[in-house]
Amino acid sequence: VYIEYALIENFLIDGGLLLFSLWLLKRRISLVKISLSALLGAGFALLYPLLSLPLFLSYLLKFSVGILLVLLASKKENSIGRYALNALSFFFVCFLFAGFLFAFNDLFSLKGEKISLGGLLGGSVIFSFLLAKFIKKLYFKRKINGFLYDCELFSGNNRLAVKGFLDSGNTASFNGAPVCFLSAKLLLDLIEVGQVCDEMQILTVNGKQKIKIFKIDKLWIYSLNGLNIIEKVYVSPTGNFQNGEYDLLLNGGILP
Repeated sequence: VYIEYALIENFLIDGGLLLFSLWLLKRRISLVKISLSALLGAGFALLYPLLSLPLFLSYLLKFSVGILLVLLASKKENSIGRYALNALSFFFVCFLFAGFLFAFNDLFSLKGEKISLGGLLGGSVIFSFLLAKFIKKLYFKRKINGFLYDCELFSGNNRLAVKGFLDSGNTASFNGAPVCFLSAKLLLDLIEVGQVCDEMQILTVNGKQKIKIFKIDKLWIYSLNGLNIIEKVYVSPTGNFQNGEYDLLLNGGILP
């Protein structure tokens, strides 16, 4: 029974680590190949304690088997470099998982004892959830970083520095001037009390909607090409952006 439990433990863990390491790199996934690779890894985990090897050869064997598992789990790649990156991703995920298990042990006062199958699988589920959140956050940052700009807005005697996101989907304009969307909380710091506003209609996923827009004196956008000064621009208040990476949604055509 112990051997069966150990086989199941290692199969599920190896399969999960292989799956996440390939998902991290947005690779094509084959559950059949991952399952066969995980089964090999589980078998090796059972046989490994029976081997008596010098420390160096022991680490070399573990490292070699890890590379073999990645090769078996990966779909056909275009270059050796991509296989190498798959292997690095796998070892990185393994390192994170090992660190999580140590913390899991300490948290539940299990240091020096073997974690039960239920506890190990429960910890694996928590680890998988945290890793998925990390990967999602990582890819989101990578996706938007190239479209983030330091910006300054000017209205009367007020000056506001914000981080802006260039959104190609924002094509709103009013009287030939671009319309940007600013966090409502920050807009209160920018405009003067009683400042006159206009209204315009925009098309959203929920249908047509009327929004209030305020004309500001100018907008500065800092890019790799230098400072871009937009003299005629409108801003409209919107809710806080959930990701917290920016406070200003720039018009997609605002930069030359």
